[in-house]
Amino acid sequence: MDRLVIPGLALATAATTLAVGSIAGRTPEAFAASALAAAAALVIILLIRPAPVLAFGVLFLVASLSRLTIDLPFGHVRVEQPAILGSFVALAVLGRLGTLRDRSVVALGACFGLYLTVMVLSSVLKAPVLAVSLRLLIWTAISMLSAVVAYALLVGRPGEEQRSLSWVGALQGIAGFAIAGLFLVAGPLGIPGMQVSPGEVPKVASVDFEANLFASLLAMLAPFALEEWRRRRTALSAAVLVVTIAALGLGVTRGAYLGLASGLVVYFGLLVVRLVPRAVELRHPHASQPHRRNERSILSHLSCFHVPSPF
Repeated sequence: MDRLVIPGLALATAATTLAVGSIAGRTPEAFAASALAAAAALVIILLIRPAPVLAFGVLFLVASLSRLTIDLPFGHVRVEQPAILGSFVALAVLGRLGTLRDRSVVALGACFGLYLTVMVLSSVLKAPVLAVSLRLLIWTAISMLSAVVAYALLVGRPGEEQRSLSWVGALQGIAGFAIAGLFLVAGPLGIPGMQVSPGEVPKVASVDFEANLFASLLAMLAPFALEEWRRRRTALSAAVLVVTIAALGLGVTRGAYLGLASGLVVYFGLLVVRLVPRAVELRHPHASQPHRRNERSILSHLSCFHVPSPF
C-alpha cells in the first residue's frame, strides 16, 4: 500500500506547493521559487525509500539556497520547507520514525520541545505583534522537524552523508566562481549573486542570502570534504575539497575563516582521539604474541590519515 501512498504524497505535496506559491504569491519570482520547491519536494519524497542518503543530500542542497523564498501575503516560505513537511509524513508512513525511540534521541527531542514550548508562551504572552512572532515560531518548528527528518534518513548509515555534504559545498563553490567570473567580465553592477556596496570589497553571495552565509556554509562543509578525500583519495574528491576551500575566499568573511580554522582543529582533534586508543591497545602488555610481533609494522601505518572516520 505504501508503494502507492508515497508517490501520491509526493505529487500532492508538489502540487500544493506550486498552487499556493503561484496563486497566493502572484509574482513571477514567487512562481519560480514555488516551482523549485515543488520539484524538490517531489524528488526528495520519491527518493526516501530507494535512496535515503541521496534524499538527504538533495534536501540539504535545497536548504542551502537561502536567497530563494516563496513570498506570500502572510509571510515567506523557504524552498525546502514543503519537502521537510512531506518527508516527515512519508517517513511516518514507512515506519522510519521508530528509530526516534532511542533514549538519547528522546532526551534531545524533549529539550527541543521544551524550548519551543517556552517560545510559544513567550510569543503569546509578550510578543508586541503576535502574527509576526508566530510566523517565526513556525519557521523554528519546521527547522527542528528538519533535524528529525535528517536523522531518520541517515540513522544506521554512519559516514554516508559525507559525500552528499561535500558535493553541496562543491556545487556552491562552482556557482560562486561562475558569479565571480561574470562579475569580472560584466560587472561591477547588476550581477546576481554579488554583494557590492560603496567603500566595501565586492563579495560573492551566490544563491545564499548574503556573503557571510555563503562563506560560512563552505567553512562548515570543508571538514566533510576533507574527510571524504581522506577516505577515498581520488582526484574527484580532491577537486571537491579544493573548490570548497578556495571558493570560501570569495565571500571575504573573517568569521568564516575563523570558523574553518576551528572546524579543522576539531576535525584533526577527533582523528587524534580515534588514533590514541588503537595505539594504546597495541602496546598493551597482555597483547597476543602475533600482535607484539607486528606492532612495529602496524604502528608505522598509524597516522591521522589511517584511522576510522571521526564523524
